[in-house]
Amino acid sequence: MSEIAGVQNARTGLSPASAEQTLRTVRELLARKFYAVHVKREDDGYVLFAARWGISRLGSFLTHSGLVIAVSGGLIASLLGYSVFRWGGSGDRIEAPDGGFHVRVEKFEIESNEAGQVKDYLSTLTVLEDGDSLFTKVIEVNHPLRYRGFSFYQSSYRPDDRDFEEAVIGVRDTSGNMITMVQARMGEMSAIPETPYTFEPVDFAGNFVMRGTEVFSDQRFNEFRNPAVKVSLFENDSLLRDGWIFKPQLAGFHPLLDDYGLELVDVAPTHETGLRITWNPGAPLIWVGLIVMTIGVCITFFLSHRRIWVVVQRRSDQESHVAMCGATNRDREMFEKQLGQIMEKIEKGGTS
Repeated sequence: MSEIAGVQNARTGLSPASAEQTLRTVRELLARKFYAVHVKREDDGYVLFAARWGISRLGSFLTHSGLVIAVSGGLIASLLGYSVFRWGGSGDRIEAPDGGFHVRVEKFEIESNEAGQVKDYLSTLTVLEDGDSLFTKVIEVNHPLRYRGFSFYQSSYRPDDRDFEEAVIGVRDTSGNMITMVQARMGEMSAIPETPYTFEPVDFAGNFVMRGTEVFSDQRFNEFRNPAVKVSLFENDSLLRDGWIFKPQLAGFHPLLDDYGLELVDVAPTHETGLRITWNPGAPLIWVGLIVMTIGVCITFFLSHRRIWVVVQRRSDQESHVAMCGATNRDREMFEKQLGQIMEKIEKGGTS
C-alpha cells in the first residue's frame, strides 16, 4: 500500500464495503472500460492489475516495419521492374514482354461531351494466352488492365497511318473538271456514278514515302502530311489496275482511267492507341508495407496502453482501504481523470 501511495498519480480512499465486495466493484468498473483484470490474493486483502490496449506497444514497431517493407518493394521495383511503350491499332496484338501472353486491341474511342470537348479516351483490350481469349476490358486513363503482375495503361493516341475511317475520292474528267466525289471505306467497293467503273481502297499510308519500289509510311509524325490511298480499279467487275492516289497539292500522279482521273480529297482518320506497359514485381511489397505502416500509425495515435494497479486492504467487514495508481503512454490528463472517477465510485460503494 505504501508503494502505491508514493506514486505521483496515486489515489487512496475508503470503501464502505468489505474487501470482497470492493474487489467486485473495482473489477466491474474496469471491465466496463475494457480492461483485462488480474487479481492476486494477499493475507489482508487483494492486489489487482488491469491493462487495456497493450497492442499499442506494437504501433511503433509496425510503423517502422511497414516502412522497411515498402522501401524494399521500391528497391525491387527499381532493379527488376520495367516500363515500355507500344502503339496498337484495331486488330493488333501487343506482347507483354516476357509475360507469355498478348493483348489484342479491339478498338480505340475518343469520347466527347455535348460541347465537343474530349471527355475520355477508351481502349478495348482482349487478353490472349495460348491462343485463347481470356477476357476483354475497356481501359481509360488511370484505370489500367492488370493481369499476372502487368499493367496496361491508356497513355496516348495518334492517327493510324495504316487505316482510315472514311475517304472522299474526287473524280475529274479529262479536262480537269470535278464531276463527282465518292465516299469510300477500306476494303469496300464503291461505284463511280454513271460510269462502268468501281474501285476498292486496299491500302493506306498516312505519310506516303516511296524508295525505289518500296512504299511505306513515315511514322515520325503524329499527323497526316502526305496521305495516300491505294485503290484497285474495276470495269464491269474486271480488274484494270492498282495504284496510289494523293491529294493534288501534294503529288501530281494518280491512276487514270481512259476518261477520268482520281484524287484524294479528304480522309477521316481512325486512331491507334498508345499503351504504357509496366511490370512492377515490388508492388505487392509496397502495398503490404503501406498497409502495415498505416496500421502502425493508427495504433500509435489512436490507442494508448493504460495500466492500473489497485490494492484493497480489509479494515473491517463493512469497510476497506483502497489505493490506486496507473500509467499510460499518452492522454495523461484524461487518464488521471478516469482514475479519479473510478476512485469516486469506489468511495460511494460502487453506486453511480
